[in-house]
Amino acid sequence: MAETQAGQHLRNLDENPQPGTAGVASVAKILLTNTTGVTVFVQMFDAAAADIILGTTIPLLQIPLPATTGAEDLDFDPPWLINRQLTLYATTDSEGNTGAVDGVFAQIFEV
Repeated sequence: MAETQAGQHLRNLDENPQPGTAGVASVAKILLTNTTGVTVFVQMFDAAAADIILGTTIPLLQIPLPATTGAEDLDFDPPWLINRQLTLYATTDSEGNTGAVDGVFAQIFEV
């Protein structure tokens, strides 16, 4: 596998879109952390924010993170090919649109 680049850190994911990549990319690893007091669902889309209707558009990947110390380490081998743009949200309901409060973080590593 090619050498992993420095990660992009996303802070306080919620119902507002945050780009995980600038466009087409190969994602090798994603680290997710939840420090809030409730379970959250990190929703990931291979689309620009303008093309996503949160709560209606089905995410390509959704990861539940338990309250307070929820963490997830996702390794992709081979890397996950993003064809448009990786866009992330964090909600308090599965495939929903109620945003999480501050305290949900993502670190994205491309190759």
